[in-house]
Amino acid sequence: MKKLIFKNKIIEEISLIPDEKIAELYDLIHNFRIGLNQSENNINDIMQFAGCWEEMSETDFTDFCEEIEQRRQSSSSRRFTDEALFT
Repeated sequence: MKKLIFKNKIIEEISLIPDEKIAELYDLIHNFRIGLNQSENNINDIMQFAGCWEEMSETDFTDFCEEIEQRRQSSSSRRFTDEALFT
């Protein structure tokens, strides 16, 4: 029921938009809808990798985690150094 109420409210608001702005409104709505579809596709793409860690050996997984930690620390230290230069 609420869905119908909101759709009616949207239609009512659209009817109040000046004719010269309708094309802009259409672009906004169209791009919003396309964006929703793209974000849904992105989620599906990301979820393809869910569980891929299970195929890694324990040693490879440990090495991988250590490498990530080292990269994060390196990245953080560079960022803090760069911030210090600009303050």
